[in-house]
Amino acid sequence: MNMDSIESKTIGVIGFGNFGKVICKYLFPKNKIAVYSNELNNVNPFNNCKPCGSLKDLVNSADIIIPAIPIKKFEEVIKQISSTIAENQIVMEICSVMEYPVEVMKKYLPENSKMIASHPMFGPNSIQKNKNILNGFKIVLSNISLDKNLYSLFKNYFLNLNLNVVELSPVEHDEYSAKSQFFALLIGQIAQDLHLKKTQIDTPGANAIFDSIPFMGPDREIIEDMITYNKFCSKIHKEIVTVLDGLKNS
Repeated sequence: MNMDSIESKTIGVIGFGNFGKVICKYLFPKNKIAVYSNELNNVNPFNNCKPCGSLKDLVNSADIIIPAIPIKKFEEVIKQISSTIAENQIVMEICSVMEYPVEVMKKYLPENSKMIASHPMFGPNSIQKNKNILNGFKIVLSNISLDKNLYSLFKNYFLNLNLNVVELSPVEHDEYSAKSQFFALLIGQIAQDLHLKKTQIDTPGANAIFDSIPFMGPDREIIEDMITYNKFCSKIHKEIVTVLDGLKNS
């Protein structure tokens, strides 16, 4: 593929949920975007988006294909597009887990496929709290099978969006994510499920925790997916349960 610039390429977004919208509006605001999703029946896409009637139509019209779907559906979608992907197209995964989707892409996509793994470390709640700009947010990149120049185009593109690009292997990402994002999401979900809110006697530490909760939003599905598909999250989850039981019995 002649990649003179990322902005000149058509992005194919599979799924139009919360993060599908983030991709269209914030990650690729200057691109033409083809979107395929059942949710488009009730939601009007952004001006730079064009709905596709089928998954095959989307693949045929896109240069860079991004499945923005729950990770539990990732394998099914990759299987469906595997016979349609051309050698000059790029598949970019954006899941909250990295090792599993990379294994799936390597398993089902043609051997010469161009693949890049990524994880934007932010979502719609964080963007809203950050005055609807990306400045200062992090995105993790892992080059799976792009040549050096093509990967550099992606890296520089995200740097030009004022994102902090962190380069990690899929395993490194998943281990760090379990000890950071996953742990934070758990704390936020517990607070929401217990309906915990600020009080007039909050300590500075408690106040900081409650201030961070609006950044997280209702993320139960993401938490469940991370436990299922990230071996490090599963381990942390079990260790947390053990620690809590130990506090009860001490």
